Amino acid sequence: MASHSDYDNSIVSDEKWQDFFLRNYIQSMFDGYDYKKKILKEQDGLMTKTQIEYINYSLTGEYAIFDSLENDEINCLESQNSPLVAYTITDYEYEEQGENIVLKADADFFKKGSTEKRKYIITAVLERNPYSCFDGYSIVSIKTEDVTEYEHGDEATITATSVDLSDTLDIKEYQYPEEFAIGDNLRAMLENCAIYYTDYNNSNEIDAEWEQGFIHNFCQNSWFGYDYLNSIGDNGGLTISKEQVEYIYNSFSGNSAEFMSLTEGEDIKIDEASSGFSYAELLDYKTEDNGDEINLSVTFKISNAVDGDIEKEGKVTLIKNPYSCFDGYSVKSFHISKIHTDAETISSKNVFFDGTKTDETYKVTELLDEAVSEVEVKTEKIAEYDSGEVYSISIGYESPEISGTDKEERLNIGRFLVSKDNIYLLLEENGIPSEEEFVNNGIVVASDDDYSKIIGEVYQVEITHEGDKCIFAMWNTAIESGWYCHYEWIKGCGLVYYRSGYGAARDAIEITNSLFIK
Repeated sequence: MASHSDYDNSIVSDEKWQDFFLRNYIQSMFDGYDYKKKILKEQDGLMTKTQIEYINYSLTGEYAIFDSLENDEINCLESQNSPLVAYTITDYEYEEQGENIVLKADADFFKKGSTEKRKYIITAVLERNPYSCFDGYSIVSIKTEDVTEYEHGDEATITATSVDLSDTLDIKEYQYPEEFAIGDNLRAMLENCAIYYTDYNNSNEIDAEWEQGFIHNFCQNSWFGYDYLNSIGDNGGLTISKEQVEYIYNSFSGNSAEFMSLTEGEDIKIDEASSGFSYAELLDYKTEDNGDEINLSVTFKISNAVDGDIEKEGKVTLIKNPYSCFDGYSVKSFHISKIHTDAETISSKNVFFDGTKTDETYKVTELLDEAVSEVEVKTEKIAEYDSGEVYSISIGYESPEISGTDKEERLNIGRFLVSKDNIYLLLEENGIPSEEEFVNNGIVVASDDDYSKIIGEVYQVEITHEGDKCIFAMWNTAIESGWYCHYEWIKGCGLVYYRSGYGAARDAIEITNSLFIK
């Protein structure tokens, strides 16, 4: 609740509050409390409108009707949000004031993608509520206060939470220290660049696709936090405006541009944050100061589910931009390449994949509750890179019950980059992923080697072998009714079995290549 600064329970009927509540208490990946865990386990991830309103009552002590809910129940697992920031209470004291309890707590502040350490005091007024699922208490009001003791030059310089680039820039000019040093915001930005870009120049033209990628990578990335964006979330903001997106782009590039892919008045939901399975760390840098430009020689370590840990080095040119939210600097150019990697030499000739196949018949055990016994599975080559060939595998099935719904996306089995020894998977992709997207966000689903690891904090991934068969499994470890998928490949034959769905066989797909049914 501390992320909703200056909250009081008079706002519980407000639509913005209800949206905040749903995303942080009902559909949050990390917020697990006993009542919610019990309901999701018993109801396979579903929660009714009445139960949601009860949790809101438990939290606030006030009754409110959630008219914003279109259905009488929602699936809490299909759209789980990953908070950008979190607070951890380290100590507290309290006093009783009549029927209320005033709690004052010390808290450590954490934001993803940053090593910054901040201290807060959280002051909350609680009231007894014997029917509250939060240990019999509700929150009347809450305030947060930043009590971090900053060293000179380290304090955040951005105070605005609403920016009009043309008229009312409510942003403080950055005060440069005598000697250049990479601050937390600039460091986080460069590490984020290392994940998504290998060759960037701010003179390049940008199009709608690039704009949308920038928004996802810099405004809706749960593993990338910086003061300007976090300050909006700290004050209860759930969205940023088109103008604020353009300001962040100006901070990044030093250029002013109108994002034509966004309409006037369109808001971007920053609490709908997601991320890939990659993490970057700036290991070392050397500096050459050329006045308004800073030339850096950089070394990054990048960790992902495909290659493990790899190192990249290169050159970065920064330009001074005193109103940039990235510690007063923008990126003029950014170029990095691999130093070394344990990744294999890529080739489209993979023992577990047959790229000559197009359509094959699969026997249906389950298909989203549809009454069908067989389907065609289509394999199509959609791209070729120096690193290998990209294939789309999908289930060729149409139904009015599925068309236009979220279930239709489930018929897309995945986009696969085929290498000599590995097959990489990107889920929930409809276009043609770039080679970088596979490297940064892909998952190895076929390999000669067994392995087991946790990715994305909650997903267990395993590869095992039975003779010529390679078996890939991925499932949500946080909750039994979470999402899972299962692929089986046979040497020389390709994909022979596929299964996915949610716990308790809800919305299940299970198909087997007809040639391999015993």
